Parts: sequence; C-alpha cells; structure tokens
Amino acid sequence: MSAQQRPPMIQPDSPLWKLPQRLDPRQASFLDAIRLSVQFIDVAYNRIEDALIRLTLETDRSLRLGPIALMDAWALVDAVHRLRALVSGMPRYKKRAPSKGLFLRRTVDVDAMRNSFQHLVNDLPDLTQSDLPVLGALTWVRPISATEKTLSIETFMPGQVRRVHPSSQVTVPSSVPDRLSQIQLWAGDRSVDVSTLRLAVSELVLALDRAKTSIPVDLPLAPCDGMAQITIKLMPGDEPEPVLATPPEGD
Repeated sequence: MSAQQRPPMIQPDSPLWKLPQRLDPRQASFLDAIRLSVQFIDVAYNRIEDALIRLTLETDRSLRLGPIALMDAWALVDAVHRLRALVSGMPRYKKRAPSKGLFLRRTVDVDAMRNSFQHLVNDLPDLTQSDLPVLGALTWVRPISATEKTLSIETFMPGQVRRVHPSSQVTVPSSVPDRLSQIQLWAGDRSVDVSTLRLAVSELVLALDRAKTSIPVDLPLAPCDGMAQITIKLMPGDEPEPVLATPPEGD
C-alpha cells in the first residue's frame, strides 16, 4: 500500500481543519500546532514505510533507502516528543482525560529517545565502547505470504557492522501482518516502536475529533492554511523593494 492509498490520520471532515473564529486564541494555537505535528508524523511514517518496502538486497543492493528511513524515524520521534508537550499543555484539555493519559503513557519512551539523539556527541565514546551503531538502527517485520504463513524480520544497521543490542529484539507476531509492522528504532539501550507511536497518534486524533467541548462546532469557522503568490516583472534600473506577502482570505 503506497502513501497515496493510505488514508490520512486527519480526515477531511475533521474539526481540526476548521477551528471556530471566536475560539480562545491560545487554545487555537495549540490545536493548530497539534494538527501540524500530526501531519508531520503522518508524512514521516509513510516515507519510512515506503522506503522499507523497497529496501531489499534484490532492489537496493547499496542500501541507499536505509538512511532515508532512519532520518524519517528520528524526525517522527522528534515530532511525537513535541506533540506530547502540546497535548500536556493544551488549555481546557483536562489532565485526567482518558485519551490524554493513554496517549502520554503509550508514547512515554519517546522523551528519552529524543534526548539521546540531542546528546549524541557526548554519548559517542560510550556508544563506541559498547560497539553500537552511533545513529541507531531499524528493525521491522515484513509480510511475505499470509497463505503460507511466512514473514521476515529485517534490520538496517548503518555504519560499521556492530553487534545487535537486546533492545532491538522483535517479537514474532502470531499471524502474518497485512503491511510492514513493528518498525522499531533503537539506539544504544533505548528503543521505540514507531508503528505503535503512529497508532497512538491516530487514536489521539480520533479522540480530539470526538471532543465537542474542546472544539466547539456551533461557531463560525475560521479559514485554514492560506497561500499567497505574487508575480513580479523586473525592469532595467529598478531598485529592489521589499514585498510583504500575506495569505488571502479563505481557504
């Protein structure tokens, strides 16, 4: 299934696309940031999956797609880390809301993972001594045949060949998945399952869509995601002038 065939996390009719005009500005800012963070995560996961689908020794002998998937996995971790902060601090999102607590619990390992990436230079001596990949590695489950009940467990390990840390272990599923699953990013003694992270984000979006009290739908809606374009013809002898481009009214 290509990215074009996968349904987006945020559906076209989601209230996250059109917020009420008179919504508290601070809450609207949080919701805009949440919606964009979810879109970042959606794009990153689709690119990871597309790269890993094509990452085989038969079609990509030089493993050029590996760094693409690894880069997007780290980008996804960073986006989920940011999303956790937004969900934690969003006005009028009750601290004891079940959806909030569930999302924060399911993504709790992201913070340590993201911090390890931020402090990579300081951790390089320990990673070298432990003989671990310095920028982490990816492990995933690839379905082969549901009829024959076959699948493969694969790993992309960049840099010099290093030993595999126990944190990279993958549980063999009880049935053949219908798409890549258990896409796991591991670095040092830490790991996160980005497939699980994506599911947690998807369920958070569903909860926000259902939260009528968080996003009132009985008020006039504000425009969303504007774009501006100005065409300029330069004439001989003209001095360049600054131009302020503002998005137009409406969609």
